[in-house]
Amino acid sequence: MSYCRKAQHGKFPLNMTYPIVKHFDGLNDGLVAVDSAKWGDQFTLLEPRGHRGISHGDVVDLNRENIPGFDVREFYVSLVADLKNRGF
Repeated sequence: MSYCRKAQHGKFPLNMTYPIVKHFDGLNDGLVAVDSAKWGDQFTLLEPRGHRGISHGDVVDLNRENIPGFDVREFYVSLVADLKNRGF
């Protein structure tokens, strides 16, 4: 899970949905609220560095954009390695 600091940190259409989700549920990535995303025995919250947030589009690499302090490809490599180590 990640979150944006401002609606402008997500690209269309996530920049449009961000304020709606924020109004009702608080911190969000433009699509899902942080509190709604928590489930299971492990939860990772990607904290954005600086003023830019990490949108849902960034996490799924929709925009193919490099974000300072967050390497989406390395994130998924480590996620899959963790799943392998846990026997999945």
